[in-house]
Amino acid sequence: MPDAPRSPSFPVDSDQASIWIDDVLETNVELPPLPRTAAEVSHLVAKEDEAPDTQRLASLVNNDPVIAATVLQRINSAYFGMRRRITNVRKAVMLLGFLDVANVVLTAGFLQLEEIFSDADQVRVFRHIMRDSIGTGQFARELADGLGLSSGGPA
Repeated sequence: MPDAPRSPSFPVDSDQASIWIDDVLETNVELPPLPRTAAEVSHLVAKEDEAPDTQRLASLVNNDPVIAATVLQRINSAYFGMRRRITNVRKAVMLLGFLDVANVVLTAGFLQLEEIFSDADQVRVFRHIMRDSIGTGQFARELADGLGLSSGGPA
């Protein structure tokens, strides 16, 4: 696999970014696939015309030990103030709700991708893209809320 173009220092102006993106597109850079659980949850979230399939989400989470531990850690945090420790993944998914769990899974999946990159420039670019993506999603949610168009979906 050819080396990826060296990323520019951030922040960059639009001309620098455009040149770097052109360089990236001219190389044969292969991005790693999203982890299986995150990819399947992404498909569940994308089904806007159907009711959220919380049972399927719980099954996916239950089959991924790292994600299951993350969801259980979240529901048992002081933030949620559970009187009893929740140890059942299905119950945790029901208590947290479809969108909260989907966001946990997708975030964990993207963070797992960062571990694949070995080059410091690749990691910096990945983190920059993640920050921009999260900021864009948050802005879109706030804009939709302000316009009365919010669906309550993940940002």
